[in-house]
Amino acid sequence: MKKRILILLSLITISLQSAISQPNTENKLRTSFSSGKIDSSKVSLKRWKLSEDLISKKHSNVDTAYDMAHIYVPFFQTSISNAYLGNYGQAGRSNIFVEQHRPDICLFSRYYTPYMITASDINFYNTNKPYANITFNTSSTQTDQQMIDVLYTQNISPNWNAGFQVKGYASKGQFARQQTNGTDIAIFTSYEGKYYSAYAAFSNNKNRALLNGGVAYNQQESNLNLLPILLANASVRLQKRTALFVQTLSLGQTKKNKISDTVTRTAYFKPWVQITHELQFDRDSYAFQDDDVTKVIIDSAYYIASGGNIRTTGTTATKTLFDSVYYRRIENKLQIRFNEDWNQYFKIGLRGGIFHERYDTYNFRFKYTSTNNTDQFSTAGVYAGLFNHKGQRWDWEATTKYMMTGYYKNNFETKADLYKVFRFKRDSIIFNAEFTSIKKKPDFFEQTFYSDSSKLSWSNQFQDKIETYLKAEISNPKHLFSAGINYAQLKNYVYMDSTGKPNQYTPNFSVLTAYLNKTFRIWHFRVAGRVAYQISSSNIPISLPKIAAFGALYYEDCLFKVLFFQLGADAYYHSSFYQAGFTPLTGQFYQQRMIKSKEEPMYDFFLNFRIKRAVVYVKLENATPDFSSSAYFPLEQYPVKSLLFKYGVIWKFHN
Repeated sequence: MKKRILILLSLITISLQSAISQPNTENKLRTSFSSGKIDSSKVSLKRWKLSEDLISKKHSNVDTAYDMAHIYVPFFQTSISNAYLGNYGQAGRSNIFVEQHRPDICLFSRYYTPYMITASDINFYNTNKPYANITFNTSSTQTDQQMIDVLYTQNISPNWNAGFQVKGYASKGQFARQQTNGTDIAIFTSYEGKYYSAYAAFSNNKNRALLNGGVAYNQQESNLNLLPILLANASVRLQKRTALFVQTLSLGQTKKNKISDTVTRTAYFKPWVQITHELQFDRDSYAFQDDDVTKVIIDSAYYIASGGNIRTTGTTATKTLFDSVYYRRIENKLQIRFNEDWNQYFKIGLRGGIFHERYDTYNFRFKYTSTNNTDQFSTAGVYAGLFNHKGQRWDWEATTKYMMTGYYKNNFETKADLYKVFRFKRDSIIFNAEFTSIKKKPDFFEQTFYSDSSKLSWSNQFQDKIETYLKAEISNPKHLFSAGINYAQLKNYVYMDSTGKPNQYTPNFSVLTAYLNKTFRIWHFRVAGRVAYQISSSNIPISLPKIAAFGALYYEDCLFKVLFFQLGADAYYHSSFYQAGFTPLTGQFYQQRMIKSKEEPMYDFFLNFRIKRAVVYVKLENATPDFSSSAYFPLEQYPVKSLLFKYGVIWKFHN
């Protein structure tokens, strides 16, 4: 796999350089974008994602900096405290409550999706010159980790862009049965015309991981390589395909602005009404296999096998356990949107529409082959919203979604966002608040699952979940500061209990998270700090670290006017708490109350430097305070060895 990845990197680099070197005669002309005409001698690169409802655009700057380039693991890029199995490509989740939940309906693959490309998360671009980004990470032979991420995009015409993204990784891991490998491919295109716009994206992700069930840790054993693993022949295979197609027809009026009495007028189109159709497709498949489950005796949070085919080899009885599930979702949505300018009196936008979702789920019923293994259900409903994104004082939006028929009948979801920029001479403070109220039936696989292991099969009749979330944040980008609170009020909360199966906690309880992020600049030194404080009114369904923190101290400078660099160290810390356990068969983190985590921090030493558009980092990962050979435990029974050497390259091309 290592050789194939290196060959792929070389071929793609050569092809991109060849493509980039070709002149683009069309873009040598002055091209017109939504913000006006752009000189082709300068690079104009715009990037955005579609919002959660796939209607509006969320613009973001293309990262041309090198700040913290050494942080490459997906969930560490978004969270300061995480639980994971110790190797790239294996399941992981945040220890911060508000960051734990993912919208994936497929219960079994949700903690692997950070490594995947999904159509709804794809960035769209508009650029007057071809753009490419290559990221390559590798490590010492101790873990033999290889990762590559290639993005290429260019405009076919001033309004039409297309591109692709390819990701691949392979990692041996530190212990036996930790190997992972995956390949993710995505293509995307966007067209933005005066009256019509369309976005399309497709992704296909294939991932495989060997699972060892953790190690039987012994503090007296100084050689971690001698620790026995709990599963000798288990693995999981995942495939995730996603697609979306969004098209919008705009109706409005062409306006003319008079620049002066002697200068001609500039015309622009002002849409009043927009009609949008959305089509989304998701298909997940998850397969777990263990060819020898009787050699190790483990508790029901893994599985206790029963039934199936028992085969005998000599005097040792062995059994093959195999579980597979998949779900498929197709969603159609039709919406009409009246923008703020459609009514000259109220200046409030309106939108509303209808939607239909169809689900097909497959879960093989072992020993009941005559039973239908596929369940089909659907839901349909309406939604409506009010908004004003052009107000001089406040930017706000409120939407509600109601399910009228089907599996989620009488469920609803209400959201409200408030945004304001307070300006003070040369400075400003941004205020943002969000409110969400949800009543939702538990997902299908939280209710029903058939397994070759009788101890990990379930059939539940849970009540509807009721959730309320409130978020408020203030930030100052100029001074690299943000602070906020997240408050959650929950009822009928579904969680994985100590047996590894879904359970429902019916009483009301709340979770409060407060956080503070700040970076200080002192001459050439930078001190970055992030801290989160969490408290829950009930510790039965969840266990959280009360304090989680991240800190970085580094020196930043520029040598010879071209070599920018950062040299320093960072540290991750969380207070002691009952870490989650992990069930290999279902890929789920579950609540355990036997062992508490230690309060040992994890250190990294790094050097990041940039020459023109190439960013290189070298990193000494998981260093302990005394540089001993002890291990760090991101998850109970899943240690990570100390002193791992890793390095990577990020290369951006513009032409």
